[in-house]
Amino acid sequence: MNTFSAENNQKAIDCLKVAVASDPSYAEAWIQYAAVTSWAYSQRWGGGKEDLKDAANFAEKAISLDPEYGAAHAMRAEIAYYDGDWSKMYDAADKALDLSPGDPTVVGKSAWYNAFGGDCTDKEISDTFTNKDLPPTSFVSLISLAIIVGAVK
Repeated sequence: MNTFSAENNQKAIDCLKVAVASDPSYAEAWIQYAAVTSWAYSQRWGGGKEDLKDAANFAEKAISLDPEYGAAHAMRAEIAYYDGDWSKMYDAADKALDLSPGDPTVVGKSAWYNAFGGDCTDKEISDTFTNKDLPPTSFVSLISLAIIVGAVK
């Protein structure tokens, strides 16, 4: 059964609205709220750029609650990716990795946005994935590691 839909995403948004209202100091709820709101933007299910602005505000709220929370900075990177703000995306991804280098979600998101953000052409991305001379700490290796770790969870 596929549960990936605009309707279910809206249900998640509604639940998270209640969660942050009942405990405004719960940073993880703010991050999840930012995630589903930015996802609505990326899938064109919601209110357009307003969703992205809301998601950015939710991520900033989480960061204000816990500035050392790597997942919050990874969420900031994701939002900047959707917004096409490459400088902010790279800075946020680097900060997330500095704070949470062992968190597979942070590593995976940071690797993904570093790999596919910016002004790379399709050929440059393709060439990167076929380059056998990349060091083991390259973003391709980090994506693979994140996928493996996520599959093992």
